[in-house]
Amino acid sequence: MNLESLTVEEAQVKLVQHYLSALGPATEEDIVWWTGLGKREIRQALATIEQELTEMEIEGLGEGYLVLASDLRGLQGRYQGERRTNLLPSLDAYVMGYRDQRRFLGRSRHGEVFDRAGNALPTVWLDGKVIGVWLENRERSMLEVLLFQEPDKRVIAELEAEAQRLACFLEHGPATVQLDLYPDAAYPKSPFTLVRKQ
Repeated sequence: MNLESLTVEEAQVKLVQHYLSALGPATEEDIVWWTGLGKREIRQALATIEQELTEMEIEGLGEGYLVLASDLRGLQGRYQGERRTNLLPSLDAYVMGYRDQRRFLGRSRHGEVFDRAGNALPTVWLDGKVIGVWLENRERSMLEVLLFQEPDKRVIAELEAEAQRLACFLEHGPATVQLDLYPDAAYPKSPFTLVRKQ
């Protein structure tokens, strides 16, 4: 694609399409927040691709979420019944890609994942929800997984396996994986540092 041949309006449409392709379903407010464009520009871009969009509801959050119709067809029924454990890095676009993170993180936990500037620590996920954070200690070849609450034994085994897979990738070999509860009164100082109050 020759970017120089695009008008400003065409470039804004492309940006919105790419955002929704990567992070949809999302609200108009999410798109405004992520792109930095004004509501007028986003509404104009959405109107241009209106035929490509489907509005949907997210359970517990309500209506008004937009997704590209072509993406919706590919996702329907895809992961039903499959448990997913993931460890995402700090500043990951999925964690930071929405103005409203309630879809995957309770408000009471926001200050345990995001620093004051809105940057996210590395996160631990189970079935599409953030259940903790993880930190890498290179000096000790250790990956520390800090969970918001005690999981059941099956989840522990899955998290340990996923953390070990990630630790091997980061360290180019086996590393120690330590699972603990998120410490009381701790908070993210940066997207890479957790401060633990004594």
